Amino acid sequence: MHKFSAALLAALVLAPCGVRAGASLLVDDAGTTADGHCQLESWLSARPGASEITTMPACAVGGLEYSVGASENLAASPGPMLYADIKHTLVDMGEHTPGLAVALGGDWHHGDGGFDAATANLAASVPLEPRLTLQVDLGWHAPHLAHGWLTGGVGLEYRAAAHWSWLAEAYVEGDGYRAAQGGLRLRLPNAVSMDLLGGGDRHGHWVTLGFNWSPGDDG
Repeated sequence: MHKFSAALLAALVLAPCGVRAGASLLVDDAGTTADGHCQLESWLSARPGASEITTMPACAVGGLEYSVGASENLAASPGPMLYADIKHTLVDMGEHTPGLAVALGGDWHHGDGGFDAATANLAASVPLEPRLTLQVDLGWHAPHLAHGWLTGGVGLEYRAAAHWSWLAEAYVEGDGYRAAQGGLRLRLPNAVSMDLLGGGDRHGHWVTLGFNWSPGDDG
């Protein structure tokens, strides 16, 4: 596994390819679902004149989390955007120690069958105190037939009570794109959680409702 980790880090630096953030969030964390388990992350985002639904199932085998998914614009779309990702946790986050993960993947337009972009991401989860966790992402976005650029994000999760948390995050890309959102996460029985988020970017504002099912998550 040490050889694999070194190879994956080298791939992150030398040949970046795609990744999605965690569930309905803009900024990913360093966690993966437990080996031998699967999870489902899905969300509906609505902004004036447009709504988008996304689903991202994932399963973990041999220390790797494999994700595939699709996103569809419900107003007007030439076809869904398709995603495929692979993620590996290098270091698990402890009570007082940060966690670290890398992820690679790609995006495709189903309508024209064209490859859209490749990205890579290094995600860190840092426990600031027992109820407050900092998420930091640093990545690379490589559009098809165009020069790539750096991406980055910072997020905070404050676990206000046993069953819900406050969320806040900001995300930037080297091409000038900026986005921010905040809201809350509600933890329900049977490994289910729901997110209610509001955010905005240069295209306007949105509201997102997320549904997550993670039976391998003991947190």
